[in-house]
Amino acid sequence: MEYDTNILHAAYLKHAYVHAQAHSTCDSQCSSILLGSMSGIVLAAENICSSSWYRTTPIQTLIYRACQRGLSCYGMDVYCPMAPTDIDAIAIRESGIRSITFHKEYMDQFDFNWETYRSIPFLEVNNVIVRCWTGKVTKKDLNIKIHGKAFQP
Repeated sequence: MEYDTNILHAAYLKHAYVHAQAHSTCDSQCSSILLGSMSGIVLAAENICSSSWYRTTPIQTLIYRACQRGLSCYGMDVYCPMAPTDIDAIAIRESGIRSITFHKEYMDQFDFNWETYRSIPFLEVNNVIVRCWTGKVTKKDLNIKIHGKAFQP
């Protein structure tokens, strides 16, 4: 896993946060974006928490929506404040996604044990670039909920 502070990653994570603020109704708001190297942002998707049994992470929703629209994820990059879960990691590998970039400060608030996730070494072994971006995403007011509490990325 790479720890990165390149400001370019902040711009894409900000897009994910803005989308989450507008579309996610979960108590931990999160969205992901799919980025093509030649086309820019291709798709955005939020996490879904519509009932006690119907829940998806933003990465799962993103890949499902890409399939629904007939989009190939092969060679593309994903930006999501949340680190990938085990199920996300399998979907990332199988869909051919090239890299995943998540936000350290979000994960520190979401789950203090995130560094022990099995998904990160799994992705690295399978040649997926995993970036943990650290820093402030924006100076503007952008409020996201994590476990129901306000978070300003």
